Amino acid sequence: MDTLIVLGILGWLGVWCYTKGKHIGSVKGYHVGRSRRRR
Repeated sequence: MDTLIVLGILGWLGVWCYTKGKHIGSVKGYHVGRSRRRR
């Protein structure tokens, strides 16, 4: 039980960090660029 919970948390954290690092930069820059162009 404990090992499964730890593995699940580590996997979730890894996915979260990966998506945050990969997407926040591109998505934020994309949205900011779009909003600035429109305004």
